[in-house]
Amino acid sequence: MKKVKVVKSIAKVKKGVKTLAKSIKHRVQHVPPSQDVMKYKKFAQLGYVSVGDDGKISETLFGSGFGLDPSLSNDEIKVFTNPSTKEVNVSYRGTAVDKPSRWKDIKSDWAIATGKENHDRRFRQARDHFGQVLAKYEGDGYSFNTTGHSLGGQLAKHVNDNYKGKVKDNVAFSRGTGLLEPFRKKQANTVDVSNSNDLISLGARLQGGKHAIERKRKSVLESHNLDHLYV
Repeated sequence: MKKVKVVKSIAKVKKGVKTLAKSIKHRVQHVPPSQDVMKYKKFAQLGYVSVGDDGKISETLFGSGFGLDPSLSNDEIKVFTNPSTKEVNVSYRGTAVDKPSRWKDIKSDWAIATGKENHDRRFRQARDHFGQVLAKYEGDGYSFNTTGHSLGGQLAKHVNDNYKGKVKDNVAFSRGTGLLEPFRKKQANTVDVSNSNDLISLGARLQGGKHAIERKRKSVLESHNLDHLYV
């Protein structure tokens, strides 16, 4: 009798997994890793560059028409503006284990894992900071985009969710997510870019919505590496 119950339980679990997989498949809207989407990668990469590294920032932005706004930028958040196209791109840095603020980042990662972003300092600072960006540029007719990698990607989504209608494009790379993420809503202007083997951004893919998913086989570490994404 016990063996029959176990077999039935396993069958139910398998059926549940198949139903969930089918549901996820229909919820994901695949978008190509187009130039429009991947143009944000360099801004996400610059999120990790020190705000004082003018050479690296200038080299990366060369020919793009964008420049750094030092008055609104720091090592965690950078604001790039293009006066010709009237665009503002805000980039949020992911976890930086090589910087003194790594413990603050790890605390924010834990907030993501437990679904308590609203109570975390970095998330609060990101919300307040975006309000300052709007105050400076919105009156001059600028449009706003947000991006970031890993923790930075979840910060970008958090800001986008808290300023609905203010952000044009929100592109998150290998977005760090927790267990609650598949049950949260995702705005239509958010595009997630990740590798299918990346476990850290699994919750984002389970959430559905717009995704550019790289299918190339990579190791656990490489699959989450921004520099190796779609290379």
